[in-house]
Amino acid sequence: MNDYVLPDYLLVGKASTGDLLEKQNEIGLLIAGYPRDNEFIIRFEDGTQGVYKADDLLCLKTSQELFDHLEVQGAEMPKADFRAMYNITLFLGHGTLRAQKQAFKLAMSNENIRQHSLLPLSEQLEIAGKRKVGR
Repeated sequence: MNDYVLPDYLLVGKASTGDLLEKQNEIGLLIAGYPRDNEFIIRFEDGTQGVYKADDLLCLKTSQELFDHLEVQGAEMPKADFRAMYNITLFLGHGTLRAQKQAFKLAMSNENIRQHSLLPLSEQLEIAGKRKVGR
């Protein structure tokens, strides 16, 4: 049995094909996640809930992944983007739901930051599975 640490907040991707609620590009709270069945129940601010596949959802990269990116690419980034990504890492370090949501909102502030700070949930689950196997 694989144990996954799932993020609290997820973003419905722009290219989501199974989005009957039309919540693309909206942040929602993960209510329940079933990685084996590839089903994740998300509740949105308006109270609606939907079931999504991992490929339809995006999550934030870890603080360490973001720091690594800043270390390598930071000098070449626009100052505002660097500052925004750094602030995302600070929000993630707080560890609260409110801070996670703020980090997500900041990650969505422009396409460049979005590209470097988010990844598909399916990728995160794959990475987590590989890490577990390596232990």
